[in-house]
Amino acid sequence: MLLIYVQNRDKVYLYYSLYMMGIMLYLSSTIQANIYVNYIFKEFPVVGLYLNFPIQLLFYIAYNKFVDTFLDLKKTDPWLHGKIIQMNLTFAGVLIATVVYQLITADALTVGKAWTGISALMIVAYIFLLYRLITFIKTPYARFLIAGMIIFMTAAVTCMVLVNFIRPSLVISPYNILEIGFFLEILCFSMGLGYKMWQTNKERQHIQEAYIGELKRNEAIIQEANLQLEQKVRERTSEIIRKNREIEDERKKQMTSDYERRLAMAEMSALRAQMNPHFMFNTMNTLEAFILEKQEKEASRFLNKFSKLLRLVLENSRQLLVSVEKDMKALELYIQLEQIRYDKRFSYSIKTDPRLVEEAYSIPPLIIQPFVENAIVHGLFNKSGQGNLEIELQLLDDKIYCRVQDDGIGREMAQEIRKKNKPHHQSLGLKVTGERIEILNQIHQVNVGTRTIDLVDSEGTPAGTKVEIYLPLL
Repeated sequence: MLLIYVQNRDKVYLYYSLYMMGIMLYLSSTIQANIYVNYIFKEFPVVGLYLNFPIQLLFYIAYNKFVDTFLDLKKTDPWLHGKIIQMNLTFAGVLIATVVYQLITADALTVGKAWTGISALMIVAYIFLLYRLITFIKTPYARFLIAGMIIFMTAAVTCMVLVNFIRPSLVISPYNILEIGFFLEILCFSMGLGYKMWQTNKERQHIQEAYIGELKRNEAIIQEANLQLEQKVRERTSEIIRKNREIEDERKKQMTSDYERRLAMAEMSALRAQMNPHFMFNTMNTLEAFILEKQEKEASRFLNKFSKLLRLVLENSRQLLVSVEKDMKALELYIQLEQIRYDKRFSYSIKTDPRLVEEAYSIPPLIIQPFVENAIVHGLFNKSGQGNLEIELQLLDDKIYCRVQDDGIGREMAQEIRKKNKPHHQSLGLKVTGERIEILNQIHQVNVGTRTIDLVDSEGTPAGTKVEIYLPLL
């Protein structure tokens, strides 16, 4: 049994082997067994007497653990499992007390007398244990354990009665009856272990058969699924071929569209390259005019603003799109420079819809600046008295609305002045901006543009110009 435990590590075999080892030691060491010759303790019979009761307690502890493990009481009857633990703790306490008492007093006879009462209590406890097993445990191999317990308890009670009360003259010793009880109990237990092992193997075989059957069913399901999958694959292949043809046609159309779009972006870059030098030329004219007036403090402020503006213009000109916030910052610097140039002959206001900044919308860089430049140079510059410039950006449903409005002399009078001063001049900035808006429509497939409105007062006199610019949401 100990070798079986070493092979499969099932503790039921460990406890069973310890129980049988305890029985062997008990029967070989007891001095009352007339049939045996005690070779080990023949020179010291008292030692055998001292070991009698501790050995019995040890094999009873192993016996309880065997019953608990064999029937798996922790799962089948947790209450009885707890009671067996309490019984073993009690046996361990009695064992320690017995050993300590005998070591101190060397009085084995008193212990023997006390053992009669202890044995009676143990028999009562095992009768209760047997009743609990018969009543609650329904496993088929439990009957082998129950039969063995009944045989052993009968032999133990008979031996105790014959030794302590009747003492008859028999052919065999009462301890021989106990030995027969041990033998028959071990025989029942061994049959129970064998039956349990057979049942376990049978259950394992049933599980294997069920598993094999499930594998066969799964294989049939897989074969059916494969047939369905092959059919779906054929259908899907035909559909993919048709889709590929459609995609190929669409790809050809897309390639043509992408080519046209890249061409439009290249044209847009070329126009921006034209506009930036124009903007810088006008700014340098402003700086030159200001320096000629020899105002040093104003020149310093102007150069400071101009350097910031130059940095923003150079940075923005490298990008197709910039944020609304960034472009408005550059535009405001430009207006402030023009204010200084024209000795603050006009005021300005810029109103930007907060959603354009919060939601990070973008616009083409310097797209509004030419209209602002046109309003200042042609509308406000020639006006007598203080002028005003208003710039407003609003977020509409599907576009950005920009308004550039001045209260200058109006387009008609500005045109007459321009003809007198520069009869062949054409605004390059507005022309380039118009072309940029057209290309913007091509790239993003939108329809946006500009509208110019001549403003008049209540008497019909020109009172300025309003330019409305519509840009896509980017």
